[in-house]
Amino acid sequence: MVAFLSFRQLKKEFDRSLQFFWIGFFVLFLGVLAALFWKGQNGFVLEHLLRLAGFLLLSVWVWQYLQLRLRESVVLIFISLTLLISTIVTLAFSSILMSKIEAETRSSLAIDTKVIDLAVGGLLEEARAKVELLAERGDITNALTEKNAAKLAVLLSDALSEEKLGFLLVTDKQGTVVLRAHALSRYGDSIGTERAVESALTGTVFATIESSSAEKFSIRAAVPLYQKGTLIGVLVAGFPLDNVFADRMKKITGLEMSIYEGESVVATTALGEDGRSRLSGIAVDDQSVREAVLERGGAATARVELRGEEFLASYLPIISGDGKIVGMFSASKSQQEIIALANATNRLTLVAVMSLLLILALPFYFLTRRLLGDEI
Repeated sequence: MVAFLSFRQLKKEFDRSLQFFWIGFFVLFLGVLAALFWKGQNGFVLEHLLRLAGFLLLSVWVWQYLQLRLRESVVLIFISLTLLISTIVTLAFSSILMSKIEAETRSSLAIDTKVIDLAVGGLLEEARAKVELLAERGDITNALTEKNAAKLAVLLSDALSEEKLGFLLVTDKQGTVVLRAHALSRYGDSIGTERAVESALTGTVFATIESSSAEKFSIRAAVPLYQKGTLIGVLVAGFPLDNVFADRMKKITGLEMSIYEGESVVATTALGEDGRSRLSGIAVDDQSVREAVLERGGAATARVELRGEEFLASYLPIISGDGKIVGMFSASKSQQEIIALANATNRLTLVAVMSLLLILALPFYFLTRRLLGDEI
């Protein structure tokens, strides 16, 4: 409005001294538009560049006006200088603040991925402890020996519910599935080559993270079942690393969570553009992340793009019971949220600096009035 009115006054009175004045406010107006409609880091930078350009134009106008009409422009000089100094201070503070916020966000994301890692580690121990406890009861072993499918189904279904497991199944001594408590219609497939079952068939209790045809990518613990010293089968229990698990982790951390099998997403809280479908199946395209996490087994933080929006994401490897890297976790935060936090702080800083400078300017204003010996 200031730009429009001053431009109109310029055309009406042919006052060329208003030229830099209306252009300066027009550039400030463009900065406001950039802040409103151009999201992301580029919009943040453009907004502050336009603000700086606008106040520089106002400074040129102040200088010209000062030469012509010192008495009439003292108040405007103070205001313009206040705005200029406020902008410079805010810009400098913004740069420092953005770096600080991003560094703290990176550190926070790294901690949150470790929270997921600890949760998975706890589930591994829980699955192992519960499957060993179920094997020691003996009733499942007896039902398997008797080939009593009805009794076995009841026992496994009750155990699945009571122990709050994600899945529970039993195989024969060849590794062929006899019964799945979580999917009663799916049986008869061989899982003897899966690492947990393979180890249990040799008499060793084993817990790991691996992929299965029915349970997909999951935490699995397997224990051998013996009847009078003879191996008769294997009991397998565990928890799927699925969207439900990712949603639970998001509730704890407040961040977008993703689980990768290898370099491809198998579970995530991130939704597609339709707001319903999950962004599963996409692969991490940052070579530095793949090398750092999947090859070297370290942690990594990088910028990624989801739904056309920039995120800052932290990655941590998923290690199997054999010590092999089988995938990774990621926790991510929108870059726009980081910028919004910085902008909110900048607004408070700008108001505080302008208020302070205006208060300090009052003595100089009254001194100037006295020296000029006239009302300004």
